[in-house]
Amino acid sequence: MNTFPTWHRPYVALYEQSLASFFSDIIEQYTAETPTVGGRLQTASQTWRLPYWDWAANADLPDEWASTQINILDTDGSTISVHNPFNHYVFHPIDKSFAPYRPPKFPNYAQWPTTLRQPTSPSDPNATSQPQVSNSWLEQADFKQWMLDLFPTVLFQPDPWGQIASHTWNDIHKGQGTLTSLESIHDTVHVDVGGQGHMGDPAVAAFDPIFWLHHCNVDRVLALWQAAYPGTYVSPGPDLTGSYPHLTKADVRNLCSSTG
Repeated sequence: MNTFPTWHRPYVALYEQSLASFFSDIIEQYTAETPTVGGRLQTASQTWRLPYWDWAANADLPDEWASTQINILDTDGSTISVHNPFNHYVFHPIDKSFAPYRPPKFPNYAQWPTTLRQPTSPSDPNATSQPQVSNSWLEQADFKQWMLDLFPTVLFQPDPWGQIASHTWNDIHKGQGTLTSLESIHDTVHVDVGGQGHMGDPAVAAFDPIFWLHHCNVDRVLALWQAAYPGTYVSPGPDLTGSYPHLTKADVRNLCSSTG
């Protein structure tokens, strides 16, 4: 859709601000036990921003989001290994709005207790993630070249914004070819990571923690594009694929309340 690059921006910013709102209480716990560690974290918190996953530099799932365990600082300053919350999201419980989304029409969101990436089966309630399959799919995509395509020496005319913004560009400008767009690159990452799992479905993708790294990078690419072409602005265009047909308004409200 024509507004694809911009509508995620407040979405990602609000998520970043929500995470930062927890810092004070967490840092207080560290400071109470080890003031020097608390001081280091307080300093770091002043410049912390949501990290991004630059899939053009390295298309493999980042280790920090693929490993089942992760090392963190304990309150005494030592390093401890803990369950990695970035590997998957645990539904507690599975929201009742997921009930209709089960095989054969949909993957088994109604029964999967966690988010899955490239599940071993779209129907098995005991399916597991296959990160190696995600990496295999991602490695087949030429993200570096696609990124270069977004930054031509001379912008494509007549609608450079429409071209970068929408994977439906050729539907808007009939007969002028299909060019690389930020939306289409974004779509590829979703599909390659998720397959028939959560990241592959717009209705539930944001439950996977890697969604946020992905979209932070999408916003980063947009910021780079705006800096490279400061005189180019959003152009008028139809919203051709702006809704997801199997979600009702009640579903959206339930999903939002379950993540709040």
